[in-house]
Amino acid sequence: MRTIYIAGPYSAPNAWKREANIRAAEALSLQLWRAGVPAICVHSIARSFHGEVSESDAMAIDDELLRRCDAVLLAPGWSASAGTMHEMDLAQSLSMPVFADVNDCIEWAKEV
Repeated sequence: MRTIYIAGPYSAPNAWKREANIRAAEALSLQLWRAGVPAICVHSIARSFHGEVSESDAMAIDDELLRRCDAVLLAPGWSASAGTMHEMDLAQSLSMPVFADVNDCIEWAKEV
């Protein structure tokens, strides 16, 4: 089974907008799960850790989780997120597919 890493903006100028970013990533994760496709959504995993883990440690952990996945699915607002651009670069260096459309991602993930 192929596992998908959800990449998208997390940081925001306030808690309300950060929560909106988390919810957008979670919505994609839910679509994947409903389709029977495993997904890692670090937005959900680390939502309560804000301020408890350094940003550099969080990024290193995110990178390790991404390496263990088979593809990346981009959440809305990804192009304005430096963190997501880093994740895309890492995925591409690993020859990992990057999807902007959840349906294309589901189709690819179920090919196996």
